[in-house]
Amino acid sequence: MKIRFISALAAVTLLLFTIITACRKSDSITSTAEKFDVVAAKEWWYGTFRKSESYSQLDKRSPYALPEGSSNKKYPRWKKAISYTKRGLQIVEMPLVFETNSILLPGMQDLNKTPEGARVAKSSMHKLIIIKGRSEVQNVRVVTIVPAATYAKKYHYDISHVNMEKLPVDFEGYIMITDWSGSEKSAFSIKRGKPHRKLNIITGEMLSETKLKGQLSRLSSCPPPVWVPHLVWVCVIAPSGDDLADAERCQEQGHWEENGGYYEYPPCEGEDPPPTDEELCQWYGINCDEEEGGTNGTGNEVVIADDPEYTCPTNFIFVAVTTNNLWQEAKLTNIYCNIVNMSNPALSVQINITQLYFGMPYYNVEGQIVYTSGMAQIIAADAINLGEYDMRQYYKRNPTATALQLQNYWIDRSHYHMRLETENRGKVGRQGSSNPINTVPSIPYSACQ
Repeated sequence: MKIRFISALAAVTLLLFTIITACRKSDSITSTAEKFDVVAAKEWWYGTFRKSESYSQLDKRSPYALPEGSSNKKYPRWKKAISYTKRGLQIVEMPLVFETNSILLPGMQDLNKTPEGARVAKSSMHKLIIIKGRSEVQNVRVVTIVPAATYAKKYHYDISHVNMEKLPVDFEGYIMITDWSGSEKSAFSIKRGKPHRKLNIITGEMLSETKLKGQLSRLSSCPPPVWVPHLVWVCVIAPSGDDLADAERCQEQGHWEENGGYYEYPPCEGEDPPPTDEELCQWYGINCDEEEGGTNGTGNEVVIADDPEYTCPTNFIFVAVTTNNLWQEAKLTNIYCNIVNMSNPALSVQINITQLYFGMPYYNVEGQIVYTSGMAQIIAADAINLGEYDMRQYYKRNPTATALQLQNYWIDRSHYHMRLETENRGKVGRQGSSNPINTVPSIPYSACQ
């Protein structure tokens, strides 16, 4: 299929996304260093990042924000930093010490106000991750690793052996990733060292917003939000003047206090799984599509044949699937894309997807229309076309990727663009709503040119 932008909405959205990606200072800062190890990262940190506006930015609406009035100071432990390359990204990782330590305990409501909950919170870790992508851009991420109670107890409440280079195969728990300001990038539970499901942590203020309430009530298959305990470590030391030393002593001398909590809304039935280890850019919420080209492993650019086919709006028939017409879905079957590698024909690949469901709001709870069926057709076509474009660029960088890897990447990026065009209200996935009031027609994919 060939990418063809169906609507002005897609063009404007893509332009805004490009501008935001280029200008959001909290996400990335350009550097000119070629080799990116601990020494280079430290030089960049103090020479560039500490002097930038990004260093002092705070997202006070984030569910990971510290309580009002708390110190937001964070100190990297450079003496324990490691560097490694993973999936084409150069990464420097080290422990991060918070002056005010703050831990969420998703899935552990029963441990609230218990000694075990306090032990799990104390065994949790923060990591500073500095990532250099394929272009000269650094991304700063803060990773919070919270072990499941059983895993923490197994290792005597010391998980210092856990790092993001390679999670232990027996690790069970939760990983939450933000940028330096605290804005969420991704969060998911971990089972046997692999992402198990996405976490959707929200504040009480966000929960009370009418739009979100309408979104959460759209499907009977979406469970109600559950409460997540929030613990804050209260330090009881006298400051010595050495901020890092004081912060480290503080971790041993104090006590945990409950700071209310937040909410998690569990995934709806059929919601797509979190990104795999192959999709590291999505773990950290960074733009890995900065460069159009790719190489075949020898430094030569990978050239793929153009494809005149694309997905047009007439491929989709949307019908209401819930009472009160709150939600609408379309089903597309027998989707395919052929990637012809002109540089190395032996690496050409065919991607087939048996079926995909495309869903978005129809009416809101006040009875006002949100997206007409015609608008839904255009948005769905844009989402899958943009997802395919991203997938083809991913292939240029990873020409040995399997058909399954490309298939999953295509679906994930289609879902991403659907969310982008519907203000985080739409979805693309392999499964539709359970017990729809109307049967969603199965429309075989028919390419347009």
